[in-house]
Amino acid sequence: MTKESSTGKVKWKGWLNIGNIGIYPHSEDPSWKRPHQNCKMRFLNVPFCNVCREAFVERVHDLVNPVAAYSPLESSVSVESGDLEFSVSTIDPVPNTLRIIWSKNDTVVSRNTKVISVAPSTVRSSAIVKAELSDTTSLSKSAAHSSSHVRVITWTLQKGDVITSVEPHESNYKLSVSPNPAGENLHVSYYLSDAGPVRLELRDLTGRRMKSILHEKQPSGQYDLDLTASELNMSATGVYLLTLSVNGTTITERIVRH
Repeated sequence: MTKESSTGKVKWKGWLNIGNIGIYPHSEDPSWKRPHQNCKMRFLNVPFCNVCREAFVERVHDLVNPVAAYSPLESSVSVESGDLEFSVSTIDPVPNTLRIIWSKNDTVVSRNTKVISVAPSTVRSSAIVKAELSDTTSLSKSAAHSSSHVRVITWTLQKGDVITSVEPHESNYKLSVSPNPAGENLHVSYYLSDAGPVRLELRDLTGRRMKSILHEKQPSGQYDLDLTASELNMSATGVYLLTLSVNGTTITERIVRH
């Protein structure tokens, strides 16, 4: 529930007019608003509404790591002939909406497969192989969904005459903005599972950089910034893109300025 009654600001705005989602006064106190008039959160023997299902999805993502296992785990391997195989084992939703993007040295080499192979001949002195996982489910219209649940498995390869060292590592990054749509004041929150060089920027929809917010090396942890639209050059209404880049991974959050 919420006391927000604006269609542009209510937290379930993405679901408005879908599946009878609206902004309805609570019967006990009309100043409080609910998203649905006939949901299981209110009555038994009826289904949960879209907003409730979205809340369940977001909570599951907070609690469950979709990466069940990955390979290789060894920090030292020797590949004299044949390809080196990389794989991830995942906890798949039903239907499976997990997206997997494989890259080598930041160049995408495969999508939505759980196994790839790297030929030793394609590796010079070193290489970085990544598997980036995110969920594309349509059950969540949360503005922060796509930027709040990104898992990255990174393997660093070192090569002499043959590939002799593979160092695996799992990372998790999150980015969110509130309120969104934003007025003059907004709060940016991001989480780094690993230390590294961090770049936080605001861009318009054409990709033009509006503001470089920070560019520095930061330790792992939770970070919170209180910013204003004026200092971010967001004077005009419209849609902006906030990008967080860390250790070669970039996640983006759309900000609506009203």
